[in-house]
Amino acid sequence: MSTDSIDVISAPLTTFNEKKSKLHDYIGKALNIAKSLGLSGEVQKLEKTLSQLDGDSFKTLIIGEFKRGKSTFINALLGQDVLPAYAIPCTAVINEVKYGPEKKAVLHFANPFPESTPYELAPDVQKHVDAHRAEGEIPPMEIPADRVEEFVVIPDPGKDQAQSVFESPYKKVELFWPLPLLKNNVEIIDSPGLNEHKSRTQVTTDYLGQADAIIFVMTCSALASASEMDVVDNTLRRNGYEDLFFICNRFDEVRLAERDRVVSFAHKKLDSKTELPNGIQFVSSANALDAKIAGDAEKLNESGFVELEKNLSAFLIDNRGRLKLIKPSKDLRKFINDALLDFIPNKEKTLSQSLAQLEENAKNAEPQLRNAELNRDLTIQKIEKIRNDIKNDAGNSFEDFLRAQSTRIKEWLDSYELKNDLKFFTTTKTSEQAKAIIQECSEYVGQCMEKAQMEWEDNTFKPLLEERLNSLGNDIQTNLEEFYNDISDAKLSITGESENVGVREVGVMERVLSAAGGLLLCGVGSAAVGATLGYKEMLKSLIPSVAIIAGATVLGIFNPLILIPLLLTAGGIQALFTMKGVTKKIKDKTAENIANEIQSHADENGKALGQAVFEKTQTIQDAIQAGMNNEIQAVKDTIDSARAVLQQGEFETRQKKEELENSRNTLRTLLDSVNDFIDNA
Repeated sequence: MSTDSIDVISAPLTTFNEKKSKLHDYIGKALNIAKSLGLSGEVQKLEKTLSQLDGDSFKTLIIGEFKRGKSTFINALLGQDVLPAYAIPCTAVINEVKYGPEKKAVLHFANPFPESTPYELAPDVQKHVDAHRAEGEIPPMEIPADRVEEFVVIPDPGKDQAQSVFESPYKKVELFWPLPLLKNNVEIIDSPGLNEHKSRTQVTTDYLGQADAIIFVMTCSALASASEMDVVDNTLRRNGYEDLFFICNRFDEVRLAERDRVVSFAHKKLDSKTELPNGIQFVSSANALDAKIAGDAEKLNESGFVELEKNLSAFLIDNRGRLKLIKPSKDLRKFINDALLDFIPNKEKTLSQSLAQLEENAKNAEPQLRNAELNRDLTIQKIEKIRNDIKNDAGNSFEDFLRAQSTRIKEWLDSYELKNDLKFFTTTKTSEQAKAIIQECSEYVGQCMEKAQMEWEDNTFKPLLEERLNSLGNDIQTNLEEFYNDISDAKLSITGESENVGVREVGVMERVLSAAGGLLLCGVGSAAVGATLGYKEMLKSLIPSVAIIAGATVLGIFNPLILIPLLLTAGGIQALFTMKGVTKKIKDKTAENIANEIQSHADENGKALGQAVFEKTQTIQDAIQAGMNNEIQAVKDTIDSARAVLQQGEFETRQKKEELENSRNTLRTLLDSVNDFIDNA
């Protein structure tokens, strides 16, 4: 039996792609009409919608602590030994597995690229780096698929996970593979182990917001460890990610007499951590992989993988897939309604005038359009100022937080009982013992710092953002109302009408965002929130992704791999080796060094966080500006297209009116199809 015949994911995804193809055709028809109507702004929006629809994929992020069998699990999903999976080495960088007609890989480099690397690079990689180092950012490099292991596996198994990920000169590897599952727009993302802060931060900031499905791999021999539950509670669920798949791997290794107890324990610990009805799955990834390779359907069923794949497929299609289709289909429906109620009637009215009358009406509309443009500029200036205020407030708050925590470092370490102690009469070098003490102290302070950061985030940072962002809409409300009054007056001037009967009542904020073609934000489902629940809800959806930046910044402030060399220099820890109570003094010196490090960089880290918030909120400003630009351009397009037709004479004008009527009839039929599509998506 072939792997394809027992693949339960591809079939429903194929059905999804058929729906997507149908929607693609609908948008294509509307796009042709928008072009024929001369609506350049609407053409750009529909082209963007079409491009996003074509480029959209199902991103499935696999996370978990290292040595839990993530790579074997991914290989079982794919049905082939695609990623390396060993008992000792662990994945050191992100792997993105995507469809490609030929097997190949693309290596992406860390930015900034480190001045020195802990191990020798392959000759061709070194040549590539040397050729582009002067440019600043090293561009990606294509490599053979069979060389992926060189870059995604820790080169020295003797080093711990934290150090290996910290030292890696690579950011990620894209692996392209000709598998049917991947051909259905599925991407599988493998991540480094979550047992240390740097890799957890990388996964959180770069991938969580993009993920359609999040799969947390655990092992049945150590289910729901304290560190795993910390990630679930404080990284995932705390930031709004509630639709989690928990994979209890290596279930085949559990004795039959113990399985009920393991299942009961897993549900007790994890049921409240996922909103999915089938969010906890018990599988044997290794057996599933062997079964798929051998085409053994019975063994595959016994592995628990068939049920997992059915549930994953249902979630992707019914939940994430529906969102991927609903958003563009609603954008399409809005264009059709606008065309039927506004664009086409206004064009017919302009074509019913003489050229001289149109020119006079266009001249009358010029002051209103100038007022609209002025209101647009004032609105954007106001948003820019508000964003700068948010940047300063967030940055100052973060700086205050850092300075306050630096005074607690010694208190934290004084109350902490070290597991390591410095002994002079031992075979272990004194410097190595000191290094172990420093690392233990640094890691403990990191844990305390992370806990303090979460308290600050919940009690100070998120409330600050929510207040400022929710007030932004109120602050520009008057400007937007005046802007739309100007747009409405300009349309009336052009058509010579006294009242615009085609305008539907919609809130000005929703209207301008809709005119922008939607607002894309980081965070699962946030694009749909922005499209369906209004502006304030959309802003609230921004808060978790911005808050993640705060956590990433806190965790990146210090690292034992940086602190250890600093403290082991002459005049540092070595000067204490001859003193009594040396362990306590090393602890105190480490506390002092960490506190000084935090204090000395509090200002720049505060500014960095503020700048990150400023850049994140740029999306809001860009969307509002694009929406206002499109509204202005729609009025200008009406004038320009009518002028071009009227200049050609009566015959061409009559033909254009017939085209408008044909467009109306086509759009009415298309509207029925789109409404049916939305109802059945």
